[in-house]
Amino acid sequence: MNQKIKVLYIIPAEGFGGAERQALLHIKEMPEYGIDVIAVSGPGDKVYKDAKNKDCHIEYCPHFPYEYGRPFNAFAVITHAVKFMVCWWRTSLYICKLIKREKINLIFASRATGWIIGAPAARLLSIPCIWRFGSRVHGSAARTGLNILARLMTPDAVIANCRSVEKSVRDLVPIPITIVYNGMDKRLSMITSEKMDLIKNSGDRNYDAILGMAVRPSPDKGIDFLIDVVKEIDISGKIVRVFIAGEFGWREKYQELANRLNLRSSITFLGYISNVQAFYNSCDIVIMTSRGRSIEGFPNALMEAMALGKPVVATAVGGIPELIDNGRTGVLAEDTSPNTFANCVTGLIDRPAFALQIGANAKDHIANNYFPQKTVKPIADKIKYIVTQKQKNILPGNIKNAELSISEGGA
Repeated sequence: MNQKIKVLYIIPAEGFGGAERQALLHIKEMPEYGIDVIAVSGPGDKVYKDAKNKDCHIEYCPHFPYEYGRPFNAFAVITHAVKFMVCWWRTSLYICKLIKREKINLIFASRATGWIIGAPAARLLSIPCIWRFGSRVHGSAARTGLNILARLMTPDAVIANCRSVEKSVRDLVPIPITIVYNGMDKRLSMITSEKMDLIKNSGDRNYDAILGMAVRPSPDKGIDFLIDVVKEIDISGKIVRVFIAGEFGWREKYQELANRLNLRSSITFLGYISNVQAFYNSCDIVIMTSRGRSIEGFPNALMEAMALGKPVVATAVGGIPELIDNGRTGVLAEDTSPNTFANCVTGLIDRPAFALQIGANAKDHIANNYFPQKTVKPIADKIKYIVTQKQKNILPGNIKNAELSISEGGA
């Protein structure tokens, strides 16, 4: 193909975390492989602002449907469902207009909200659509909904970011799934000096280690398990301070729980942190406590910490064992035993030379195996192949006819 392919990259995002940084890596690198990317993100504006600062072509859609990310409340859930449908309709109209205006060749959609918006738009306008899975799919409602959507509006390709994610959805989508692991911006490992002043918030006590975790405070991320781990570390006689960088609707509930258990001085929820590199550089050990039944896939947050040479301790769930070589590039622990996880942490505290070696191995592992070319090129190649095949099999008039059926009202 002589002309560059134009892709609409849908990024549903309330906040800005590892998954969103992975999407921005795709957007920044794809032009190197002949793909022009126009991204659209919302309802939060952090992804939009960061992409604009990086000179990416991105549109902001404030009425994107948002995730219900807070403790269960029946009335709130019903209200959210109604708002979701209204937002879905408005965003769908906006997306269709954007596709027509920019003459988009393909939709690349991530997360469930992205598939729900992207699939009907692609079907209506007769353009191909790729779904990307960055998380496992659990729960009967989620699995049933995905199965129905995938069979009614089958995407042209499906990409999963690890074997664990592929395994969780292979029986729900009626087409083969391509595995493309997350990549890491090579410039990340060059940022080694900037730090946050976490210690000033730790009072006058001396600490054996500062532990960091960059996650959304949610049940999937095992915050309750983390609290039990901290109690076990206290029993061992070690003094640690845990800082959690990330914002979500469950944050207040977990902070209250930690306070009730007299862990106020041990666990601090920082909320959203814009400079995750500085956060990691301020930590002695980076941890992740996701649970076995969580949606955890191939966590970008751990990759970032490893790229910066930080020793990591994580539960052996989802795609984490695919990322970490236990005892060489990190330490894995079962998600069922807080005591075992605590022992892994204290083992690194007691053996600083071993911790440093783990961090150095991790940095080399990420640099040698998860560079952008290895991650973005396979996606770009898949996009080119699908668009080429679609253009061979679809008459140009189909898109024009579909345009006539779209309402001119909307966002």
